[in-house]
Amino acid sequence: MRQRNFKHRSKEIQTKYIHATGKHCEACWKCVEACPQGVFGKVGFLFHKHIIIVQPDACTGCLKCVTACKYGVIVKGNL
Repeated sequence: MRQRNFKHRSKEIQTKYIHATGKHCEACWKCVEACPQGVFGKVGFLFHKHIIIVQPDACTGCLKCVTACKYGVIVKGNL
């Protein structure tokens, strides 16, 4: 049986500058709107809604997403 790589399904998501925990996301999408680089995407299934990082290399560390997230899902990463 072929083994699958499920690394991309991790609840922990990060870039060089930020760290987020998708399982605590309330799907308000404010971080998606705040990000000028288009780093975030949306997972929007019926009962499975949260953010996902689709372009981690595009993150410039502006931290607008950290400010936009009122739920504490996105925090400044350890540099």
